[in-house]
Amino acid sequence: MAGPLFKFKLSWIPLFYACTTWGSMMLSLFFAFRYHYTAVIRNHCKGPGEFWPTISATIGDWVPERNIFHYFMALTSGPRLIMVMLNYQLFKEEQNGPAKEAKATWKLNIISAVLDIIRIFSAGGWIYITSSDFLRFHEVSFILYVLSSFIYMGTHCTLFYQVRISQHRRGGRPVNAPSPSDQKSLRWKLIFFALHVILFFSSLHFFFEHILHCVPAAYSYYALFEWVLAFCNVAFDATF
Repeated sequence: MAGPLFKFKLSWIPLFYACTTWGSMMLSLFFAFRYHYTAVIRNHCKGPGEFWPTISATIGDWVPERNIFHYFMALTSGPRLIMVMLNYQLFKEEQNGPAKEAKATWKLNIISAVLDIIRIFSAGGWIYITSSDFLRFHEVSFILYVLSSFIYMGTHCTLFYQVRISQHRRGGRPVNAPSPSDQKSLRWKLIFFALHVILFFSSLHFFFEHILHCVPAAYSYYALFEWVLAFCNVAFDATF
């Protein structure tokens, strides 16, 4: 009987997603700086001191930045949906313990999968429908993406700990030690989750300084936080 034509590790899927997303962001930013720098840092305040664009300004209206980002995000849509399915299936197969705990874990697994799907489609909303196309839809999609990401990250970390870490203990004593890769993955997830929270709330200071008072460079500092936050968001998903 013939064997499989080729094999690949499941961990390559989130790695492909992360590298493709990061690459498209950097490439879009490069072209924005190269060809449309003045346009992408312009904002309603029209004051001096701005030096960095937001993600929406970078990918919104200008070519080739918009085309590049849209094309590569389309390439990642399939892997992202596969990642949702894999996470759900892996947690479902690995969960054990008393019936009451297993039921709670099963519910948490469904909630986590639904939240991740909301993240994917709300991200598509603010990526493919720009503020110039339909401002309100763009804003609502972005807010939904941010809120669902917060809840998803917390839910996913809790689920990961329950299924892959805590189930190896009974009465506070280790039964089967969790794998080093699982422990490392959870540690990185918690780090990126914490960074996501810190960066988001830190960015709000500069956002309101820009919106309410038009403080010079506040828009750019907010944009920098937004870019780093986006990198952490993608990195969280890459810790499969």
